[in-house]
Amino acid sequence: MYTPSAPRAAAVAGLLLISIQTAFCLPPGAPAILSPVGTEGIAIRDHAEQLRNQGRLREAERLLNDFATLHANDAPSPLLAHIYNDLATLQQDQHRFTEANRWYRRSVEEWQRSGPKYRLHAATVLNNLAILLWDDGRVSESYKTLVQSAAIQIDIAGPFSPGLLQLYYNQGVLSMALNRFAEAEQDYQKFLRVTNPTIDAPYLLRAALVNSDLGLIARQDGRTDEATRHFAQSRQLWNQYRAERSTAPGVPDGDPVPLLNLATSFWKAGSIREAEAAVEMALSSMEPAAHARLVRALELKAKILRTIKRKAEARAAELRAREVQLQHKDTRAATEDRIDIAALQSVTTSHREPRR
Repeated sequence: MYTPSAPRAAAVAGLLLISIQTAFCLPPGAPAILSPVGTEGIAIRDHAEQLRNQGRLREAERLLNDFATLHANDAPSPLLAHIYNDLATLQQDQHRFTEANRWYRRSVEEWQRSGPKYRLHAATVLNNLAILLWDDGRVSESYKTLVQSAAIQIDIAGPFSPGLLQLYYNQGVLSMALNRFAEAEQDYQKFLRVTNPTIDAPYLLRAALVNSDLGLIARQDGRTDEATRHFAQSRQLWNQYRAERSTAPGVPDGDPVPLLNLATSFWKAGSIREAEAAVEMALSSMEPAAHARLVRALELKAKILRTIKRKAEARAAELRAREVQLQHKDTRAATEDRIDIAALQSVTTSHREPRR
């Protein structure tokens, strides 16, 4: 049975935490009764979803593509927008980024054609496109696309809606990866303004990263006292996260992507013990198919181990990383700050929400 991974589920869902009303596959002003084409399209999408859940991705793709080709001129725009997004996510599952890029952009065009009440759906697909661009190594384009999505969400919800927590976190992490530290600090401060004075459990890990990165920025700017406060807060949140995980037997260690990001930030901050624990937790929760992420984790582990003079273990981790690369015919160097923002979703967000 094919089960979508957390990153994949998030890519399907987009990264919106704003509540989205289910959109009927009808253009604005259309009658309440679905047209035959609309009814057929909904049935096709449901069947494609079943095939996808069974791992039959090519069959699901062919089913949706046939409908989109046949009804490109007579299907309601919202229905086509959903189907184009579905096609893109299927192709992204198969690492066919060029094709997925095209379908995501067509989906955005259809949502825009559908009218103002569908703006949040357009924002969701822009988030998915940002995920794709990041996966494809096109970091600057990913950031610009995320900013487009953000502008829509902020315009609708206002700048300090709790629903924008994920947005500020995503933008901050992307800004850090692009060395745009002033922008990262602004977004992270907005994140903290919304989460404080209390931080919900799903955001403990992200809040730990936010504080650690803010500590790095403050230290770089010579704000030593501020950096110390952020580093202390980060370690406190990390320990709280680990304590809460330990009381939930049978639950996986956590999402490897934010764990890797946090391990990197801890390592840069000099919190080596915490960095080692975070990278080990990430490795324990790594999916076998996540080859590029595994390479990144192993190379980060090697750096951490070298910092504490455990050279033999570091060399073993490096050799394992190289072995994985050669096995999967990918000899590119792992980017230190590479992230997969597809993994940064709320545990309360249904993966089906934007696909209806």
